Amino acid sequence: MAKLGFEIFIYQKEWKAFLALFFPIALTIFSGFIVAFIEKIFLGRYSIEAMVAAVTATNALQMFYFPVLAIPLMAQVFISQFLGADDKFSVGPCVWQMIWAAVFSALLSSSICWLVGKTYFQGMAFEGPAAHYFYLLTPLNLLYPLVATFSSFYIATGQARLLLFATLASHLVNLVLMYLLIFGYSPWIPSKGLNGAACAVLLSQGMLSLFLLVYFLSAHHRALYHTQEWTLKGSLLRTYVSPALLRLFGRILNATSLAATTWLIAHKGNDFPLVMSIGATIAVFLGFLGDALHQTVINIVSRLIGSEQLGRLAETFRRALLFFSLWGLLLAFPLLLFPEKTMHILFSQEKCQQIQEIIFPLFLGIWLLFLVFSLNSLLLGFVLAFKDLKFSLILGILNWAEFFLLYGILEIWTVKASYFWIVFALITFVSETYLLYKRVCTLSRRALLFYEDPMF
Repeated sequence: MAKLGFEIFIYQKEWKAFLALFFPIALTIFSGFIVAFIEKIFLGRYSIEAMVAAVTATNALQMFYFPVLAIPLMAQVFISQFLGADDKFSVGPCVWQMIWAAVFSALLSSSICWLVGKTYFQGMAFEGPAAHYFYLLTPLNLLYPLVATFSSFYIATGQARLLLFATLASHLVNLVLMYLLIFGYSPWIPSKGLNGAACAVLLSQGMLSLFLLVYFLSAHHRALYHTQEWTLKGSLLRTYVSPALLRLFGRILNATSLAATTWLIAHKGNDFPLVMSIGATIAVFLGFLGDALHQTVINIVSRLIGSEQLGRLAETFRRALLFFSLWGLLLAFPLLLFPEKTMHILFSQEKCQQIQEIIFPLFLGIWLLFLVFSLNSLLLGFVLAFKDLKFSLILGILNWAEFFLLYGILEIWTVKASYFWIVFALITFVSETYLLYKRVCTLSRRALLFYEDPMF
């Protein structure tokens, strides 16, 4: 009986630790997604053309900053393993090498942005505003990796709540500036539309980066983690960045395939660009759950590997899978039972009536995409915690295979625009999810973790 009581206590304690890590991360990411969601709503209210241009430009910009994020996000794996092994003094130098890597990669990606931007948007109906918005946001190639680096530090060191409050303050500033600059405040502030939205994002991200840097250099962190060791060290830089390069190339393939898909849909015409914009906007709103689960799994699994508590990983997998299942079930109600009410958030009643027939298949596809994305994020968290970055490169190659398969389906068969997200979700599930699960099983057996566990 005493043993049973102890096991229940440990089970409850681990659940509490899981949720204590997940919810601050989820709220931090959610606040970013909700701001991006509100931005698209503000621009949609300003003009439908502005919203479509912003979605297209944002997807194109991801082709440049999204791959770069692979390097700072890997800091979370290294830091968690350092802390699991009680090697705190290695944390500060690791973060600084990631900061240097972010600066160098941002210079390269921004240069490429300016070279290829005009070519990418050429021929689109909204070429002018989309390209202009794209160029205005190129400083995010530096700001996003910096924030990601500091976020990895604060999450891994158990300061996710501080990161949450700092991020919320930054987003509050962003929302206020966004509203004032997009719509104006007569007679003092003129309406700036897309220009106003871009300025609001850059100012708020710059403020957040500065705050996180200053607190990172506080006396407490200098004593505990040696955060004052900012010198660029080539050998140390290679140690941390080299494993992340495969992840970077995988992300480049992922981001370019997404940009290619956006280009394909934008040139399909009819209702395809509108369906893509609506789906991308709502997917941005929901995507925080998968990202939060991904980072939570990386943090927990990396610590367990660093402390050699490998026998606890099977329960971590089950816990994350159960959590994912519950969220998927909850989201089925608003997306599948009340899709019309959700559409009214984005558009006026008159516009909703014009696209009434595509609402249900559109939201069904978005829900399926959420399930696939979240499950893949969970599995990928385990893979990255094992530092199996070659497999992330394989996933990037698969993303391009998915694009060509999607292109072939849209060319050969007459697929309605409203079914685009359903087709996209099913293609992603068939090509990625099974391989990710098998890879987790293989890595687990190699480490003799779940060898006798029926789950694997």
